[in-house]
Amino acid sequence: MENEQTILRWFKVKLGQQIAAGPSSAAHRASSRRLNGAAKLSSENARVLNGHRLASDGPSGANDNSKFTAGTSLENGVSRHHDELSRLLDGAIEDLVSSERAAREAVETANQTKARSAASASDAIDLGESAVEEAAADGQFDDGRPVPLWKRILDVGMVVLMLPLWLPVMLFTIAWIKLASPGPIFYRQKRVGYRGRHFMILKFRTMHVNVETQIHESHLEQLIQKDVPMTKLDSAGDPRLIPGGRFFRAAGLDELPQLFNILSGDMSLVGPRPCTPHEFSYYHASQLERFDAPPGLTGYWQINGKNKTTFSEMIEMDVFYARNMSLKCDLTIMIKTPIAVIGQILESYGTPRFEWKSTSEVAPIHGFPDSRRQT
Repeated sequence: MENEQTILRWFKVKLGQQIAAGPSSAAHRASSRRLNGAAKLSSENARVLNGHRLASDGPSGANDNSKFTAGTSLENGVSRHHDELSRLLDGAIEDLVSSERAAREAVETANQTKARSAASASDAIDLGESAVEEAAADGQFDDGRPVPLWKRILDVGMVVLMLPLWLPVMLFTIAWIKLASPGPIFYRQKRVGYRGRHFMILKFRTMHVNVETQIHESHLEQLIQKDVPMTKLDSAGDPRLIPGGRFFRAAGLDELPQLFNILSGDMSLVGPRPCTPHEFSYYHASQLERFDAPPGLTGYWQINGKNKTTFSEMIEMDVFYARNMSLKCDLTIMIKTPIAVIGQILESYGTPRFEWKSTSEVAPIHGFPDSRRQT
């Protein structure tokens, strides 16, 4: 009986370890029921055997035939209980083995899925980079017009003058991310910039480490193919975001490190948003004119609806800006950007904002010429 109790205790410990390692499964529950049944049988055996010992130690005048009959009956009962106990323990063993096998298969499946996702994302990046190289080789980027000198002077001057404002905000954001989520503070990603040049963009990390990111590529593909407003996944609630990440993204605080991209000359304060190589693979030759302006932290698209516009409307506005860059329109866009940011924050938390109209329906902002070239 002591051996039976020892075996049962071992099975219960093993079952508890499996349940602690993952969610309870049907195999776990079946094994638990069998072990409980085995424990009851073992206790019944012990009770019957104790009763037999008491009967054997009874009055000396007791009938020997009665004792023999009782003993035979006891042996048969214990044998049946032992067979049932063995069956239950065998079933528990099968359940535990099945559960362990299922857990290993689940881990292998998850690893395979992760590997396929990583391979798919890598293939998408390679496809985008090949598209950029082919466009450059075919001479589809206009290399004849340099970036205006006034634009470079404006960028560096504004970044330096606004240092007392953006530096404290950046330091606060760094501290928040460090406290809210373990992992790196900054996030680097390859982007396509001025006339197809690749550069590494800097952003504050607003997602947990090692989360699935391919969903962004799939989401963008659907938006482009269906030509619907380019809503962010944040608007539907994204569990991958760190605490405060949704606000940082809505307010554009995650893009503050791009000020260093501006100082290095990869970006400008005002211009089209730099796209990923994967996104570039969806561009038509007629849309590459948007790369005739350096990519910007804010731009004509950002102050005219942004997430309320479709992909084609975004391209239309980017091309419009690239054809009509001027000092006045850059300053006007900078002035209107805080209002647009407030609108993004309100929209992110459920407050509706204004609807955008295409450039053919809305008057040009101050600083843009009235005449517009057709695409």
